[in-house]
Amino acid sequence: MNKALLKKNMNPLLKDDSMWFFLAILAALACISLVLILLFQWKQKNLRKKSVRNAQQQWKKLDRITDPGRRILEAQSIIDRALNDMGYRGTFAEKLQRIQTQPKEFQDVWDALKLRNRIAHEPGTIVSPEQANTVLHAFKRFLHSI
Repeated sequence: MNKALLKKNMNPLLKDDSMWFFLAILAALACISLVLILLFQWKQKNLRKKSVRNAQQQWKKLDRITDPGRRILEAQSIIDRALNDMGYRGTFAEKLQRIQTQPKEFQDVWDALKLRNRIAHEPGTIVSPEQANTVLHAFKRFLHSI
């Protein structure tokens, strides 16, 4: 087919070379945007994995702490550092509210945080080993869910 016949059958908007150039630039920008989005998601995923891995290594040290209250304080601190590494800012409570988790998981961690705050701010708060285990279990489940 010759060029005259092709141009005759083409959409009038696409006959102009400047329109083709514009469409090519638009397509290139779309491709670049897609690549950047994918790179950002990959980086975030790797950052989360690294943060959780570091937290899990630190978590192993909790077994050496005998005081139940101190174990809870340390566990919350480990998770807080992991969330900081992931880019979350603010208090631990603010970070929790920004993270989407299952409602039950969120409530368990929220309850654990309330006990942690009582330990930190009310001298003489006594924590049983069973309470500590419940709180540590909630924190650990949360750590694996983020």
